[in-house]
Amino acid sequence: RTLGPLYHQEHLVIDLAKTTFIDSSFVAFLVRLSAAQRAKRRELLLVRPGGQVRKVFGIVGLANVVPVFESIEAAVDSLLTGSFR
Repeated sequence: RTLGPLYHQEHLVIDLAKTTFIDSSFVAFLVRLSAAQRAKRRELLLVRPGGQVRKVFGIVGLANVVPVFESIEAAVDSLLTGSFR
């Protein structure tokens, strides 16, 4: 996929559509990765969590730390417009 102007920006968009299970170590990894990205003035965005993944995100409040989107296009648009926060 071509991301156009985002190609060299080094933001991370992680598509979780095919992820069926996560645990606390993955949640901790995402929190650390988000902090590392923000320290470099970059963003981590999560896309299309479903089922158990969405449930865990809700329980731990991960969407309060890392932006979550329903589509890759919405995540990329938010980076282009700066509306991810």
